[in-house]
Amino acid sequence: MTLVTGFGGANADLHIRLDGPLRAGDSNLSRFSRSAGGVVRNILDNLTKLGDGTALLSAVGPDADGDRLLARCRECGIDVSHVLRDPSHGTAAYVSFLDPSGEMIAAANDMAVIEAIDPSYPESEADLIRSSDALVCDANPSPEALERFAALADGIPLFADPVSAAKATRLLP
Repeated sequence: MTLVTGFGGANADLHIRLDGPLRAGDSNLSRFSRSAGGVVRNILDNLTKLGDGTALLSAVGPDADGDRLLARCRECGIDVSHVLRDPSHGTAAYVSFLDPSGEMIAAANDMAVIEAIDPSYPESEADLIRSSDALVCDANPSPEALERFAALADGIPLFADPVSAAKATRLLP
């Protein structure tokens, strides 16, 4: 079995789909849906459906969102035994506002728990990383943590998703 290890976003998603056109400055009728999210978590979720073994390197807060997120990952078959629980931050969150057809109007995120991961964390997981057949990351961790993760790849295919225009420059090094 192939093992893919991912480093980056794992968050609680809230999607708000408007029933009609956006009325700025007013309360809008809409439908809300919640899901487990995060670019890397989503990629690993899909890879498990293809039969790959997956492991997540990330961080969540010691809150109900973190508990639900880890439980959902386990249900999907993602190994979350390496995920950090950071008592100083809440679990990362992403909120999207969608028009009635499902197209994004705007989105907001709070990834402080991921950005706060100590840059030495990848090195503490070096055995897992080096035993992987492929690696994936997103641009949510700090540039220093991403550089250390990439340095451990050493010949292992590494795939990166920039997440957003605002964070894409973190992948330049």
